[in-house]
Amino acid sequence: MPLTHVVLVVFFLAGLADWLILWENTGLSLALLVAAISAVVTVLGRRDWPVLAFAIVAPLLLAIEVTALSVTLAFFALALAGMLASGRCPRSVASVLPALIRFMAWTPFRLFADSWRGARIARRRPMAVKLNAAIWVMPIICGLVFVSLFAEANPIFADLLGYLDPFAWLTENGVLRLMFWAFAIIAIWPFLRPARAMRFKTVAMRAPKTESTVFGEPAILRALLIFNALFALQTALDLVYLTGGAALPEGMTYTNYAHRGAYPLVATAMLAAGFVLAALRDGSASAAHPLIRRLVYLWIAQNVVLTATAAFRNALYVEAYGLTELRLAAFVWMGLVALGLMLIIARIAWRRSGAWLVRRNTVVLGVTLIVATLMNTSAFIADYNVSKWLGDPDRVTAIDTGYLMRLGPQAIPAVDRLLAAPNNMSDDDAWRLFEWRASCAGIILNRSEDWRAFTIREANLAQYLSTHDITHSGPAALPEL
Repeated sequence: MPLTHVVLVVFFLAGLADWLILWENTGLSLALLVAAISAVVTVLGRRDWPVLAFAIVAPLLLAIEVTALSVTLAFFALALAGMLASGRCPRSVASVLPALIRFMAWTPFRLFADSWRGARIARRRPMAVKLNAAIWVMPIICGLVFVSLFAEANPIFADLLGYLDPFAWLTENGVLRLMFWAFAIIAIWPFLRPARAMRFKTVAMRAPKTESTVFGEPAILRALLIFNALFALQTALDLVYLTGGAALPEGMTYTNYAHRGAYPLVATAMLAAGFVLAALRDGSASAAHPLIRRLVYLWIAQNVVLTATAAFRNALYVEAYGLTELRLAAFVWMGLVALGLMLIIARIAWRRSGAWLVRRNTVVLGVTLIVATLMNTSAFIADYNVSKWLGDPDRVTAIDTGYLMRLGPQAIPAVDRLLAAPNNMSDDDAWRLFEWRASCAGIILNRSEDWRAFTIREANLAQYLSTHDITHSGPAALPEL
């Protein structure tokens, strides 16, 4: 495994240790951390049954009870798993204990020794170092873009970004956290250092084209690994907060949380689709790479889930504050994004061209626009908001009569139901609605007399108004409709 991968995994495990252990009660959290290290050791090295056995025993001992003995035995079990996985465990049983003692003795110094060795290799092969650094430019930049969008949508991501503030590390807690991270990295590193981990994985020593380095297969592969991890974390947090009932940060309600994230998540999914189209363009080597294709499938599937989550957030906001044209358009747009992502999967799986994808998306967009034209949006929104408000026995919040009037004459049938039904509207709101209704009805009825102004929708409304004439009375004496 390349050195850069080992470094990233170690930093991830150190962050996990921060979340599980630092300033928290220790119990199952320590067992989970050891289980994560065991899983990584097993994946990186040999996966025969002795490795699996010790990798399972190490966290199990801590899950039973955290004592000095269980911590020591778990450390030995994890060390044996690491030595077996990397092929450095002696074959003689009598030599195992001395090997473990040497492992313990060298644990505090292994990271520094490997860093010194890596620096010597880097000095001998500077071109390889530059190429490996260039490969990470695109994944890191794009990853930061997605993190910033998630921070806008999710307060937990915003808190994580707060750790990047250099002034936050100068406080007393920041210095303690920095010391904890240093200790965690030094302690975890030896377990993840297989026999060939320090070899720099390089491309050809000749100078490659910029595209093949910055946006080539290695860069795309690393980017997809980072993106899948970020999206999985975002999805997990949404499941915890939106459906799991976890407590939100102080000062934030579930409604604000839902509204805060709907639009950034859709923007994230659209950027993800653009990245996939650029990375797996027609005829590129990346499009034929099996692992890249599988990671793209996984990432697009996560984007579809992300879009569904954004729709769920929007639905929560509509439930709290009612439906508007913008919120309805957001539902339609989220559906188009999700369908577009699934068409991208179909294009990759069936090996279709980019023109094939453009044609399908054009058809979908055209059908959507036609349906939107045929749909009486104003009447639908007004009817939904009135029905929801009349069906709520508590009616804690007042119905937005101003928005009902802004929807135009097509909202008149819904307004009639609102005025006729028993409700707790103020007299001013009721009379304002009544006067608006009378004015709009007069305009529609006058237009219906001119054949040049005929439209099917206005003709239907005029027919409704001719059978529901309430202009002779006020809102307090409206007939049953």
